[in-house]
Amino acid sequence: MTHLQLVLYVSSATQPMTEADIAALLVQSRDRNAQLGITGLLLYRDGNFMQAIEGPSDAIVAVYGSICRDPRHTNVITLIDTPVPTRSFAAWSLGLIHLDGLGEPVVLCRDECPPVTLDTLTDNYGAVALLRGFCEQFSVGKRH
Repeated sequence: MTHLQLVLYVSSATQPMTEADIAALLVQSRDRNAQLGITGLLLYRDGNFMQAIEGPSDAIVAVYGSICRDPRHTNVITLIDTPVPTRSFAAWSLGLIHLDGLGEPVVLCRDECPPVTLDTLTDNYGAVALLRGFCEQFSVGKRH
């Protein structure tokens, strides 16, 4: 039986990312995640990332190692790294929340699911609460 692992981290972009940069990152990550059975959620605002990934523990170790070596960001801080009994983000190979300050943040995904709010997700070990906190901190209007 394969055990599920959850990793949640924050990091800082090494340079500002455009919408095209984020879109390219999502395509690359979603394809890889789908192949490895990884699901998750990415938040980005003003050079700050927060991401939760979950899946088979061996795949999470490999992908998180790759994430930590990715030159697009620095100062990677692991907030949660733990086995979990169920997935919080099972519907998405990688969901994205746009934190543009225009109303309630919703999860957008390519996986043909309707947009949802964080309040509808299972909160494994406080991961969703941390993601919600990131949204609250960074979705208060446009930043300069």
